[in-house]
Amino acid sequence: MKTHVDCFPCIINQTLDAAEINDLPEDQKEGIVYDVLEMLRDLPEETPPPQVSYRMHRVVSRLTQKHDPYEKIRREANVRAMELIPEIRRRIRESREPLETAVRYAIAAQVFDGESGDSRSDIRRELEYAPTADFGVNHLKSLKSELRKASKVVYLANAAGEIAFDRLLIEIIREEYSAEIVLIVKSEPVLTHATIDDAQYADLEPLAHLVTNKSDAPTTLIDDVSDGVNHHLEDADVILSKGQTHYESLNESSLNIYFLFQVNCPVIGREINAELHQYVILNNQ
Repeated sequence: MKTHVDCFPCIINQTLDAAEINDLPEDQKEGIVYDVLEMLRDLPEETPPPQVSYRMHRVVSRLTQKHDPYEKIRREANVRAMELIPEIRRRIRESREPLETAVRYAIAAQVFDGESGDSRSDIRRELEYAPTADFGVNHLKSLKSELRKASKVVYLANAAGEIAFDRLLIEIIREEYSAEIVLIVKSEPVLTHATIDDAQYADLEPLAHLVTNKSDAPTTLIDDVSDGVNHHLEDADVILSKGQTHYESLNESSLNIYFLFQVNCPVIGREINAELHQYVILNNQ
């Protein structure tokens, strides 16, 4: 998926958010915005949005002189998510369709992503919306069928905080199906995306084989990850891909991917014929 001009306001807003998070003075805020605007002006036409976010992250890191400008947000998201896990686990266990319910809450947890909002009221509102949320695209029936036959599932994590809810979905997959599960996270901090530290904080090591993607890009770029990660992706019977960012970079892949996300972008909504805020379980096959 290439970056549309409609994506530019979101990129500028991400830039301003990063400046606010790091308490930069006004002159430095302006400097960051001008640098990002210059980057957008010179952007190659086919550049996917995650690559743009990656370049923006590098600009912010350079001007703030911080390797991880979002460290505080990721840490707070993890703490808040883990506080909620016992309640959400109970709701999943008591539901008639644990897999569907776990998928719904895993998608709802996208709200922990700093690009989607992370206030307590936003989180609580999204968790109450999750059990009855509308699906713009719903390939759950196909996903269930493929999980029954799968020997290996690769799970592409998205954001810190959100990864605790990924744990709940992985619990259900392990209980209801017999597949090996490989969880792929970021090697280096970038924006709010989940790293190995976030996965360990969510206690995922007993449930899945944790693998870092050997890339600091804010998504999974096939040409940028290690040979080992590519082997896992090619060897997987099913790939579960969390968040819009992965859709933006992998939607044209020939791999068997189920994208799980909430539509927060009108460009993506138009592309997949879904409305803003609807949930999506989309198989690219």
